[in-house]
Amino acid sequence: MRRLLIIFAALTLLKCHGAPLRGLEGRLYWEGTFVLGEVPTHSFERLVEFGPGNTWREIVSADYVGENYPEMILRAPLSGRYSYEVVGTDRALLTFLSGPTAGARTLVFDSDADGRIQTPIVSGRTRVGRFTLLDPVSRYPLVNTSTRAFLDYSHPLLSGFVVGADSFVLVRAVGPSLSAFGVRDSVRRLNLTVVGPTETARSTSIPSVRYSNERWSTSLGDVTRMSQLAGAFPLPSDSQDAAMVLQLSRGTYTAEVTCPEGESGYAHLEVYVFRALQP
Repeated sequence: MRRLLIIFAALTLLKCHGAPLRGLEGRLYWEGTFVLGEVPTHSFERLVEFGPGNTWREIVSADYVGENYPEMILRAPLSGRYSYEVVGTDRALLTFLSGPTAGARTLVFDSDADGRIQTPIVSGRTRVGRFTLLDPVSRYPLVNTSTRAFLDYSHPLLSGFVVGADSFVLVRAVGPSLSAFGVRDSVRRLNLTVVGPTETARSTSIPSVRYSNERWSTSLGDVTRMSQLAGAFPLPSDSQDAAMVLQLSRGTYTAEVTCPEGESGYAHLEVYVFRALQP
């Protein structure tokens, strides 16, 4: 009987705290932290993929600086090696061993995949926030919508979509590459714009942010990796299709595809909304 109780306790421990005991290889990791002062002045978000041999690479990363975070600074994704040590039934120590964001993070698991993070920084302060561990794409919830239409300078392609919680969103406007799929008369040049979130106040819609892209190669790494995660067909690196990976807050958005004056043809608009960033 005593042996059965021990086995039962061990199984219960694994079930309740499976995430820190399972390791990180093959998983995705979202980290959202902020620096505390008299006024929070710095927010940092990143999505990391853990590979074999204790390697890691960022998929996207962004810094928000200034009071109320008015400015977002994007930088090139980093990569390197990491170590991971279980230090308790609900705690693990994750250390990034290279790059400007190198350092140790104490992960306190509130559930199998989510929890709180504590990161020591300069002057004895601690950066705190949230993290989420995501399993491979087969268990990585995804919502997708796609539309194909004929457009010209006076008739853009429009599609609305709703983000239920803070999420990574991949938006692609495909025109020139459609010819590879036997689509005739595809548009040769296009522009992609995403506007939102839209808040309704006194029956007036107020768009708060506007994102735009003409050639997807300007964000090659982010779009390529997120397209792979979504199972979307690849885009030629030298094509004039448009695509963006965005970190969007909860709300209603509008994606618009336009083409220059004198151009016309078929275009394909795709929106992939990935799992919410935070629990």
